Amino acid sequence: SDLQNEALEAHNKLRAIHNAPAMTLDADISAGAQAWAEKIAADGTGSHDPTIFDQGLGENWNIACQPDQKSPTATVTRWYNEVCDPGFTFGNSDDPGLGAGHFTQVVWKGSTKLGYGKANGQYSGAECEFHVGRYKAAGNFGGKYAENV
Repeated sequence: SDLQNEALEAHNKLRAIHNAPAMTLDADISAGAQAWAEKIAADGTGSHDPTIFDQGLGENWNIACQPDQKSPTATVTRWYNEVCDPGFTFGNSDDPGLGAGHFTQVVWKGSTKLGYGKANGQYSGAECEFHVGRYKAAGNFGGKYAENV
């Protein structure tokens, strides 16, 4: 879909900065991401799928309520921009710093397949979009940061 292609392009553009290989879209992973986006949109709150690690996947999610945030590009950029958060350090294998997990998943070299979904819902009384990115292989493994970010 156009949505998934936009998400893929946004990821790969940012991954290239870090010499991470380009990802490809995976239809099955996208179907799962879409189903989870629909669930959290219906619930009106963001959360991670508790079975995500059992599926061997990584996951990012975002709730976008402002018009200029309602695109895959804006969502992926928001995840990526956590690299600027205090405490993140490149080359630290075990503890890269709290709060940058969305960034590290976006550029994780070992993640080569992407799934992406989006659903509309209410959040704090506003009309919002619930975006979900899923990744295979999962990123953010302790001891593996230096070689993957």
